[in-house]
Amino acid sequence: MIALLHGLPLITLPNGSAFSFQKSWIKNALQTTASAQGYGCWWFAHELAESVELYLRREWSGSAISIAELETIIKQLLLSLRFSDLAAAFFLPPPPTTLSLLELAKEAGEGYELLFFQLLKKRLEKVAQSSTEQLEIYGLDASLRHLFHRKRLGRKETKQQIVNYIRICGIASSWETKRNPSRSLEIRIV
Repeated sequence: MIALLHGLPLITLPNGSAFSFQKSWIKNALQTTASAQGYGCWWFAHELAESVELYLRREWSGSAISIAELETIIKQLLLSLRFSDLAAAFFLPPPPTTLSLLELAKEAGEGYELLFFQLLKKRLEKVAQSSTEQLEIYGLDASLRHLFHRKRLGRKETKQQIVNYIRICGIASSWETKRNPSRSLEIRIV
């Protein structure tokens, strides 16, 4: 028997890959659609995302759900609440991509900050070339502990350098998306 993470089915993509359900992804998609339809900051997006999560946890019988099925469920929910304009405009963007700075630090090795930045650049360029619209970067403090192991000297400066580097690469990837104006890339350090 396979136990599902938090009792939620995996979301499957057309290419066969799967990822775990993320309420923030649904909320952001709802908010983006609401903003585009003139609702502004739509507080109801959070409530609907929670409802979708609850439905999947309690009512969905399978261990996986396709992104198309999930999108249909959300559209039906919007229609049942008489938000037909939102239902007509709603679509689920590609799921957010995650990047672990700790994994990069481990790959670079202890004390090899320059290699870490080279690896980070390669990963950010790869994300910029993909179809993802969101990138969540995590593990900043853990990566610094790994890079500097027992030394505290340089951690604070390197932390700021990493954040600035991600911002610069984010600006560069935003420039890349100007060639495709329908795509934007949101980078969050969590």
